[in-house]
Amino acid sequence: MVHELSLLKKEELSWTKDIDPVNEYSNKIGQEIEVVIKSIDDKKRRIDLSLRDLFDNPWDNFLANNRVGSIVETLISEIDEKKLIVKLSEEIVGISPFQEANIEKIYKLTDKFKTGDKVLAKIKSLEPKRKRVVLSIKEYYEEEQNKELEKFLFNKGETKLTLGDLLSKKKK
Repeated sequence: MVHELSLLKKEELSWTKDIDPVNEYSNKIGQEIEVVIKSIDDKKRRIDLSLRDLFDNPWDNFLANNRVGSIVETLISEIDEKKLIVKLSEEIVGISPFQEANIEKIYKLTDKFKTGDKVLAKIKSLEPKRKRVVLSIKEYYEEEQNKELEKFLFNKGETKLTLGDLLSKKKK
């Protein structure tokens, strides 16, 4: 049986990037590319193809080592007025929206951050199908501050001060 239609869908081009097939491949018309056959539908006379299946899915490794709530080291690769775009690995990028970027009040992200900065952040959401990771630098630092405060309040072991000590010092 001859199949009349072979499809290479947009989402089958890359595991990590949203590729515009018109811009990416319009200059390659007539060239051969290697693809994987994903499925064959005899009734519809269609073959579904994949370019991304030629490579390991980088999301598998990332998701195996990271969950919502994980702390990750990132590298700022781009800054715009609404978000930081950060590299989480060679293939995977994340975003930290303006409101999740800093504890201190800032008016522009470039007031606090610059491209190439390494920052720690907490993963707020993981959406591999949408090729998206949302991060909060703010939550990471708030948690660190709370840990320091707890350590200060509850680990004063060797310096115990009583009300009597305070009153006797005040009389002197």
